[in-house]
Amino acid sequence: MANVTYIGYHATQKENQSKILNNGFEISVSSNKNIQWLGNGVYFWLDDYYAVEWNIINAKSDKKEYVLNNYAILESILICDRNKIFDVSSPEGSYLIKQLRNGLKKILINDNKKEMVKQLDNASDKYFIKFLEDYKLLEDFDMILATYRKKNIDKAKYLDNFIEWEQRQICVKKLSVIKRTKRYTDKERIQQLFDSIIKNRKNILRRVTKWKR
Repeated sequence: MANVTYIGYHATQKENQSKILNNGFEISVSSNKNIQWLGNGVYFWLDDYYAVEWNIINAKSDKKEYVLNNYAILESILICDRNKIFDVSSPEGSYLIKQLRNGLKKILINDNKKEMVKQLDNASDKYFIKFLEDYKLLEDFDMILATYRKKNIDKAKYLDNFIEWEQRQICVKKLSVIKRTKRYTDKERIQQLFDSIIKNRKNILRRVTKWKR
């Protein structure tokens, strides 16, 4: 058995921080009204940048003092058996996604749920994951990883172009994967990221406002 270790950053309200540190994480359950991108689990960013940004977005405020005083970031060590990791963005994961999609379609057709097959074909990936979870097709995995693009930038006409604004997200399905959790206390780093994020978001807003005129 080969284990893989990650350091993950979990963004949350400060009032939840002590509860998590004292009692551990709780699984967030995906529902039809609130579909989690990677299904049921505990979510982490692999880059602390996005944990800070997540807190800013949820605070609906660009005031540093408010965000820093009311929101927290937890740093966790995650250790998982390689065979229990489903990286949907990896080459192997892409093959498995195709197999799961075809297998799920057969199940839905056999259950006479052809309308759901149409939904599956036209839905975003989070709905596909919800389907897989509902049909218990993800139970072999303790962790799911996915890579997203923060910005919808199409540079694919050149194969040597690198991917910008890559977001790596982890959904822990089995709590035993989370080995150790502590407060992320690098205040200087958090403030640097805060300033960078706010500046970037305001620049984007100015460009959009100018474009709309």
